[in-house]
Amino acid sequence: MKVSSLRLALVFALALGLWHAGWAALVAASLAQPLLNWIFELHFLSQPFQVQPFNAVTARRPVARMIRIRRHVFPEQKRRRLTVDFIER
Repeated sequence: MKVSSLRLALVFALALGLWHAGWAALVAASLAQPLLNWIFELHFLSQPFQVQPFNAVTARRPVARMIRIRRHVFPEQKRRRLTVDFIER
């Protein structure tokens, strides 16, 4: 089975962007600190981290980076062709 490096990069960038967007949503909903406390407690670890208050500018940076990577890997012309290719399959 052959894997396209461009498609792999796109999937990786989208997954990372969604991960960061999900984390930002947890921080905005004030659920991130309790989640971290629970995860560390499950592993018998002390909690060394404190989640900072939500900041929209800081939250958009990782998501914007993943979008820029996608645009760099898939220039406009290639992106259209791949989008149609995904729909046809």
